[in-house]
Amino acid sequence: MSYKAFVASTFLDLDGHREHVIDALQSAGIIVDPMEKWSAAAKAPSAFSAARLEGCSLCILLVAFRRGHIPDGQTKSITQQEYEEAVKRGIDVLPFLLKEDEPWPPSFDERQTDPQVNLWRTYLQQHHGIVTFRSDPGSVRIESAIARWVVETESRRAERFRQRIYKAAIGVAALVLATIIFIIFAAYTPSMRSRALSAFLAVHDAKVFNNSPTGRYELARVIDNRAALRAETKLTEELLGTKKTLDLLVNNAAIIHYDHMQNLTDLLRRGVHIRLILWDYSDANRVAYEAFCRAINQDVEGNRGSARDTYNDMERMRKKYPGLLEIRFNRKPLFYTMWLRDSRDAQNALAHVSVHFYHGQDTFPSFRVSSRDGDRMLANMRDEFEYAWRASATQLGVTTQP
Repeated sequence: MSYKAFVASTFLDLDGHREHVIDALQSAGIIVDPMEKWSAAAKAPSAFSAARLEGCSLCILLVAFRRGHIPDGQTKSITQQEYEEAVKRGIDVLPFLLKEDEPWPPSFDERQTDPQVNLWRTYLQQHHGIVTFRSDPGSVRIESAIARWVVETESRRAERFRQRIYKAAIGVAALVLATIIFIIFAAYTPSMRSRALSAFLAVHDAKVFNNSPTGRYELARVIDNRAALRAETKLTEELLGTKKTLDLLVNNAAIIHYDHMQNLTDLLRRGVHIRLILWDYSDANRVAYEAFCRAINQDVEGNRGSARDTYNDMERMRKKYPGLLEIRFNRKPLFYTMWLRDSRDAQNALAHVSVHFYHGQDTFPSFRVSSRDGDRMLANMRDEFEYAWRASATQLGVTTQP
């Protein structure tokens, strides 16, 4: 891996030492952008010096007996500012200090006139491992210092890589363990098993397996009442998703009268063709109607009233939207309710059937199917509705031969 370094030092007194250090760094394959290659007029000194640190991972600091040029209005020299910026950026600093007793030109020795020189040298000695040099530029033993720094840097890099690999391995192991625990827990928790399975199945057919407006997938669930059916499913949304045709075979007309009359009105207003089969609730069919209502523990007169109200509403709509709404009546017990949306449109077809044959039970099973997950079943349901439609009368109390 290539490294980039910069040399921070005063210039006039350490010109030869800088040149020696730069040559040694370049010989070691380290990229150096020495101050000598910068135009003195390019920028103001402090801003210019800070830019030299960009992309560097090593700072070689040479300090003799002066701090160097201090820009107007500032208290620290350019060399000091370079050093502090390197520390701030996390760049490794290798300081080299001129020996205290080394003979040095008096013009470059400011220890007596600038007390900050000794304070800075002392600070560097206290915070870094210090290597000293002499007046001979070759005395800056940069090669061994670079070798140690490269070894330490690569060791740190390798350790960080090992730590990342270790943490990643721990994370993967924890994720795998958590997944296994979740799968085991879900497998023994019916509701979670149902939702997980439905979420998987919804990837294939979201229309059937994502019927909850809250995003909770459930393969099978209990709907407590009509209010829950409205609040916890997308039944209204699915009915309003009809584009061309909607076929309804209705046992208990209450849900039509109280919950979906407005939905059907909206569909008719959009030009959707609706066919509705109601159970014949007339006096002519009273015996069969009442027997079935008692068998499934439903109120006879309540059901009759709902069916009558539904029929009256539908009659008004049939007159308002001629040719779009057709109603027929079936005298035989309807052991199920069914609706089919766009049953001949492969892209939008959706069907729902609820089975009503459990004596003494408060709940009954319902199934939903689309052309994507059950085209043959959808076709069978369409044929079943067509059979029931042909077997149903156009008026109440009229016997129709199947």
